[in-house]
Formats: sequence, structure tokens, C-alpha cells
Amino acid sequence: MRVYIPLSLAELHQLFAGGTVTAAAAFGATEELCRSHDVDPSDTEFGEFLAMTEAATSHVANSDESRVGTRCLIIGAVDVDAAPCVGGRPGEVLISAPVGLNMLASFHVAEADSSAATVSDGSSFDAADLAWWAVQELPELIHHLESKGRPHG
Repeated sequence: MRVYIPLSLAELHQLFAGGTVTAAAAFGATEELCRSHDVDPSDTEFGEFLAMTEAATSHVANSDESRVGTRCLIIGAVDVDAAPCVGGRPGEVLISAPVGLNMLASFHVAEADSSAATVSDGSSFDAADLAWWAVQELPELIHHLESKGRPHG
């Protein structure tokens, strides 16, 4: 199942160094999520878009400066076995094992100057605001995010 997990810049470094991260929250295109948005569960592409939106909304709602790092929003798309989280939000799933770089399919990022990274009232936003990064671009993504976090001048 394609699952979307919130990540911090520190976790990107951890993945790049060959480590793993434990997903505090994860969202997938479950039947419950699709039904809650009146979407046919067989429409996997739109279901995954909804799951990414839920992950990003959860990330923003639960983020503080230490978690966000450079005040950007980072979502990892992970291919893993997952089970629906009983009693959780629609689309929330449980991942039983730590996530390594080899499990990631892509990264989706909104930077601090993006409206997606600044939603703070718990409302959702359009996941189309997230920029796509290939897993192979992880070193460039880290460099890009770190350079955006440095003062200019």
C-alpha cells in the first residue's frame, strides 16, 4: 500500500545516512478515507492524493518548530504493508516496522513561504501545493531545504 508519512529535516538526514524512522502518523487510501470524501475506493490515484493531503494536514496540525526544522512540510510516500488504525482519523494507518530509504517512493515538500506550510487552524489544504522530489534527489533536497533555512546577506 502507498502510505504517506510526515517527516522532519532531521529524519531526512537519518534516512540519507542509512538509518530508519518510525512513523508517528501515516495515511493511506483506505476505503474509509475514500468514502468520507465520496470517492470511489477503486480510484487509487485520487485516494492516494487524499491520503497525502491527510498526512500533510496532520503534519501541520501537530508540528512545532523542533519537528518542522526549517519550517517546511515534508511528506514521504512509502510502499509498505499497513493496517487501518481502529478509532483513528479516516485514512490513518499503522505501519508495523521502521521505514528505511529503500521503502520510500518519493518526497512531497512545501517550503515555509508556501501557504501549505503555514496552515495552523487544523484545516486542510490542497496537496497540489506540494513539490515532488524523487528519492534519488534526497541529497539535493536536504541541501535545498538547509540553504532555504539559512539567513541571507
